[in-house]
Amino acid sequence: VTEKHVDPETTLLSFLREKRLTGTKYGCGGGGCGACTVMVSRYRPANKSIHYSVNACLLPLCQLHGAAITTVEGIGSTKTRIHPVQERIAKAHGSQCGFCTPGMVMSMYTLLRNNPQPSLEDITQALTNLCRCTGYRPIIDGCRTFCQLPIDHTQELIFPPELIFRGERVTCVSPVLLEELVQLKTSNPEAPLIMGNTKLPDFKFKGVVHPLIISPIRVLELFEVTETTHTLGGHIMSANPNSDLNPILAAGNCGWREVPLNQEFFLSFGKTVLRPEEIVVSVLIPFSRKGELVRAFRQAPRKECAFATITTGMRVLFSEGFRVVEDVSIYFGGVGPKTAKAVQTCATIVAHVSKGQSDQDPVGRAIIHSSAISQATGEAIYCDDLPKTDGELFLSLVTSSRAHAKINVDVSDALLLPGVVDVITAKDIPGKKTRMFSGYDEEMLAVSCIGQIVCAVLADTRAHARRAASAVNISYEDLSEPIFTIEQDAIKRSSYFEPRRKLERGNVEEAFKSVDLVHEAIRIGGQEHFYMETQSILVLPVREQAEFKIYASSQSPTSVQAVSETLAIPANRVSCHVKRLGGAFGGKFVKTVILACITSVAAWTNCAVRCVLERGEDMLITGGRHPVLGKYKQVGFQKDGRILAADIQIWTNAGNAVDVAEKILLHLDNAYNIPNLRGRAAACRTNLPSNTSFRGFGVPQVACVIENLISDVQVREINMYKGPSLTHYKVEFSPENLLRCWDECKAKSDFCSRRIAVDTFNEQNRWKKRGLSIIPIKYGIAFSEGVMNQSAALVNIYQDGSVLVTHGGTEMGQGVHTKMQQVVSRELHIPMSKVYIGETSTNAVPNTFISAASFGTDANGMANACQTLYQRLEPVRQKNPKGTWESWVSAAVMEKISLSATGFSGPDSYIDWDKMEGQPFPYFTYGVCCSEVELDCLTGDYRTMRTNIVADVGQSLNPSVDIGQIEGAFMQGLGLFTMEELKFSPCGLLYTRGPSQYKIPAVCDLPLSFNIHLLSDSNNPHAIYSSKGIGEPTLFLGSSVFFAIKDAVAAARKEVGLSGPFSLDSPATAERICL
Repeated sequence: VTEKHVDPETTLLSFLREKRLTGTKYGCGGGGCGACTVMVSRYRPANKSIHYSVNACLLPLCQLHGAAITTVEGIGSTKTRIHPVQERIAKAHGSQCGFCTPGMVMSMYTLLRNNPQPSLEDITQALTNLCRCTGYRPIIDGCRTFCQLPIDHTQELIFPPELIFRGERVTCVSPVLLEELVQLKTSNPEAPLIMGNTKLPDFKFKGVVHPLIISPIRVLELFEVTETTHTLGGHIMSANPNSDLNPILAAGNCGWREVPLNQEFFLSFGKTVLRPEEIVVSVLIPFSRKGELVRAFRQAPRKECAFATITTGMRVLFSEGFRVVEDVSIYFGGVGPKTAKAVQTCATIVAHVSKGQSDQDPVGRAIIHSSAISQATGEAIYCDDLPKTDGELFLSLVTSSRAHAKINVDVSDALLLPGVVDVITAKDIPGKKTRMFSGYDEEMLAVSCIGQIVCAVLADTRAHARRAASAVNISYEDLSEPIFTIEQDAIKRSSYFEPRRKLERGNVEEAFKSVDLVHEAIRIGGQEHFYMETQSILVLPVREQAEFKIYASSQSPTSVQAVSETLAIPANRVSCHVKRLGGAFGGKFVKTVILACITSVAAWTNCAVRCVLERGEDMLITGGRHPVLGKYKQVGFQKDGRILAADIQIWTNAGNAVDVAEKILLHLDNAYNIPNLRGRAAACRTNLPSNTSFRGFGVPQVACVIENLISDVQVREINMYKGPSLTHYKVEFSPENLLRCWDECKAKSDFCSRRIAVDTFNEQNRWKKRGLSIIPIKYGIAFSEGVMNQSAALVNIYQDGSVLVTHGGTEMGQGVHTKMQQVVSRELHIPMSKVYIGETSTNAVPNTFISAASFGTDANGMANACQTLYQRLEPVRQKNPKGTWESWVSAAVMEKISLSATGFSGPDSYIDWDKMEGQPFPYFTYGVCCSEVELDCLTGDYRTMRTNIVADVGQSLNPSVDIGQIEGAFMQGLGLFTMEELKFSPCGLLYTRGPSQYKIPAVCDLPLSFNIHLLSDSNNPHAIYSSKGIGEPTLFLGSSVFFAIKDAVAAARKEVGLSGPFSLDSPATAERICL
């Protein structure tokens, strides 16, 4: 590749994406997430070619003269061949939303180019990339196969005077000789040296511009000590106060075909099914499954150096939990002209136990995510991967730097900058200027918090738009004193959204007269969604009848379609299309609609307009999980630990609009039967960005409030629901599966013996303590507002027998498309390969609601559409009972039978807050988690030694998808309760706006032993095929680590004579633990 005019501010990432190599993703722009990882190869005379991974978002293109760049597209694709790294990660279920997958692949690929057979430690050190979906375990499982099954290096890609690069503002000089470098630095002492590019985020995010930068990347003498993208010298000279190394240094003063090897493989002596031109390259010996045994027998004249008289190989697969032979293979050698299978014997041994499921039926089987391979190869398309159209413009947002003020916007300086087309303000909105959710309006292009969108700049490129956005001048006239916190501000000034809710049962006041009372409080911090793909919108005006096509990274296409109100046009002129999302977790609902509205207004220019938020913008603007203050006004315990009564008050920090905040009071009981219970909840109105829906909708916070009351396992067991029960909002249910999960988790985690072992460890160790905790969850599935529990599907059968499905759910990594394909396959009795799901579109399926609340699979009405079609085909099947699917479809077309059908699902749910009763959820999902931690009492650091989860998912549609959801949710909950901390300035500015400040769990935070078990023999008549939603419930189980830490802290306090209750707020960071 030859580029004659390279702007030194152009990064490798932007260059690659301009070249349509979109497998390299933008995740953070600061080198912290790894979504943009590529491999750089250089040739050194001393050690030939070298390979190292880099973050393309940091690396200036001008530093790559003479280097070879390998992207995820370069190592394999579905059109040519899939690389083993891509294949193994995908088949290990290591890709959910898939946005991080190409970066993971490239990190592992680079490791293998340097170390073909790495150790597990090598792999975990190489995979510093972030993932928000999987929980990392399946990614590690896929990669660790290379420890035993290395790649063939012969099949890998071969390695395919002073340069000056000038841009609009910056010149970059890249000398070759050390003497030239010294001379340049002497004559230009203010010019920074850019080696590993770790200093570039300061230039990018702090607005620092150097007219001259020096890149010594090609000076060989500087590579004698280290060869990586991060250099020791660059690290020292950055003088970063947060450096890990500098304090230490200062203190120290210093094309194949696979053929199954079975009965058909051997034709006769010396003959097999291999073609003459083929050779055997490798033999794959699969790992045995659970309950599978393999044995061999050999009889010969002597033990060594003798042909066998007879040889036998046997493989037996036993059904789990039964003494039943599910499958068996027995082969003999030496008994005929070829290796022979004992066919009749095998058929006799195998028990003829009907499973009610054909081999073709995929439901209940661990099938990989339908897009996993294309995600691993970088071919999966996300919103910002869509090709740029002719004349397309880019929209960059201007946000408020004051929390509550009147504003005056001066755009004159911005309009003078190169490439600027227009600045969009509130006066440009032709229709409604607010978007309403939960009964409250959130105004667009106004100021009631820092980070609120004031206006937007439209320009010809991203760089020009963002540069112009920083040139918009805003003058402020402060209004009333802003409100930021729950306790210090909102409660004192009675700043609430109305109405404030209450649920109550029993006689709380009377019960308090006969019990011991406890008064406590717990504070639970907020949480950033940190989906790997930032908010993205592309609006295409059709230029006829005011028609717009919107491509959005949204969980709710129908909500995005409501931009028609902003544009003052009918909704039938606006179509919204969603292919897939790079993660969402509830965060791509309300704020996505606002961004779509503003972008659509900009598209009145009759040009396509794209808006993609940078990571810092996204975190500043969009809000996250609600911070919560829970106070136990009074809780009454009996002598045996039974809770007789509780009066609990919950406050949430809603921000400047109420957005969506439900389920708080409905889950106040969690898994416990408290006969006299009063719960009150208030949403505090503050001058922070509106907090919004987040995986769990407030349940993790309120469940943590009630669990914080209980520290002893026996007390939990005493208070659990038992037998036919009634919730505090008067719903009957059976807690049988909750109790089964509890008992199985205690057994599988060896809880009782480990409790003794932990106590023994703590007695023998002063500065390290261990903690053990076991936590349950009872989670109501779906929305309590019944109108949101509805969706639909459209199924089309084409003449060749292929099936196209469109449904109201959006694919964001939870596997809903895969499960829907499994449903269609079962209902139509066809292979999954014949079923395709393209996108979610309001053109095909109108009036759908958000994919959330773990209800996506239940809601999308796929089965009844397929059943309708299958019934329509019944006459042609009767005429030709031995026909094929294709022949039946062809006959139906000839007989003018409609092969298109819709389906709809909308279960009832409601809650009457006045009567304090209702049926808000169709069913409950249950789970129990046991975690053990080891705590360093001097530093507050901890590690999770072991985690066991037992989850009730009903009859799982796809165990691998469900287990992936459980693991990912657990790790997200671990982040919420132990490390993810949002920090604000005194004036309400979010400090933590990127992965360098805001820490989500990484590979190193995985439990050392992580075990998931799905509850067997669980049925659920309220969902398709007796399955259950699982995406959200197990997030709260991450709190088991929080309570295990609290248990370890209690042991440390006990050793120094401090006993009794104490407070530990969430997240349990090292600072809080030590305090």
